[in-house]
Amino acid sequence: MCELYAVNSRDTVNIKPNCDLFYQHSIDHPDGWGLSFWQRNAAIVYRSPLRALDDTKYCAYLQKDLWCTSAMVHIRLATVGVMSSINCHPFRHVDYSGRIWTFMHNGTAFQDSMLEPYKHLCKGDTDSEAVFYFILDAINQAIKEKGRPLTKEERIPIIEERITHLVQGNKMNLIFYDTEQMYVHTNMKGTLFYAQEGNTCSFMTVPINDKQPWQQLPLNRLLVYRDGIRVYEGTDHQKEFFEEMGAPYIEALLKKIGKK
Repeated sequence: MCELYAVNSRDTVNIKPNCDLFYQHSIDHPDGWGLSFWQRNAAIVYRSPLRALDDTKYCAYLQKDLWCTSAMVHIRLATVGVMSSINCHPFRHVDYSGRIWTFMHNGTAFQDSMLEPYKHLCKGDTDSEAVFYFILDAINQAIKEKGRPLTKEERIPIIEERITHLVQGNKMNLIFYDTEQMYVHTNMKGTLFYAQEGNTCSFMTVPINDKQPWQQLPLNRLLVYRDGIRVYEGTDHQKEFFEEMGAPYIEALLKKIGKK
């Protein structure tokens, strides 16, 4: 399964120390890596199908301190999709109002009938990218109906409604950013953690140090962060995912790809 690391902060923070530790996990997650970060209101996104520690671009980005206000970092262990940069996270898309969104996902959409209408839009062949389009479609429809960009408050219930519809029977660790707010969700215990330190909040699927005050992220609800502070906590949708729920689908997938 893939691993995620993200930061949202009011202040400019150096993510290099945690990135160095995080990307050591690419030894066991060799199928690609990605990095997006924001400096002076500019989004920089890089994705590669190479193992992070073997990629010269990785060295170029992280040979020195990397200061930013928000970042999303990903290493891939492929379960679906070929080894290609188009299947690596974070994904980037621009909505109808011109707002840039970046998105990454850890989990599997076992129940994916709602995603079928969006798969033809995907550049790659992962369910994660289809999840991204599923959520953004609702944002775009609201923009179209209102005839103007959505406010930060208006975006929250639209995203919450989409996630609530999607999580039944699916493992959904989601982190995405719209240049103004970071949205975070988990519905499986022990798979996404956060560390609040002043006006900076960090998120990780597997905490990589004991220096930060890591805690289990609240389950089964959308959390929204702005300038490193939690500004919204949704209600419990009560659709927790347990490992055994995915076992029949994993077995079927392994048979399909000839590994069982």
